[in-house]
Amino acid sequence: MQFEDLVVETIEAISCVMRQAVREHRQKAEAGTDLCALTLTQLHYLHAVRELGRPTFRDLAEKFQVKKSTVTAIVQKLVLKGYVYKCQSQEDLRVYHIHLAPKGEQLIHLEDEGYRYFAKQLTACLDETERKQFAMMLQKIHNRAHENRK
Repeated sequence: MQFEDLVVETIEAISCVMRQAVREHRQKAEAGTDLCALTLTQLHYLHAVRELGRPTFRDLAEKFQVKKSTVTAIVQKLVLKGYVYKCQSQEDLRVYHIHLAPKGEQLIHLEDEGYRYFAKQLTACLDETERKQFAMMLQKIHNRAHENRK
């Protein structure tokens, strides 16, 4: 088997295990229905709001390389569902900042816990030396992926 084939097969297997682990974690947390009520795009926007910290509509449009009208539509749905709220800028009254509402923070936290649960399941077969080696390789891959996103 070629190296690239092994990587692709491993990614597919890891994706399957991740979906199962996150599903199990959601069921344990008894909040899986909220995640199902959001589209993948809406989840990406919640993560972006957390990542950027009080972004404006323009910030999100630049991040996702979409029109402001697209951002407005998605943010409005998230506001209606109670995941985010808008706050008018004190410096420029034409500008609104988007904040995670407690419901959005809770959802993101739940999702993060699900990923941590998955990581523990995935690496349970590794001893301490292998975990350190795996962490070094992941960091190298992460750095490369981060460079390519710029």
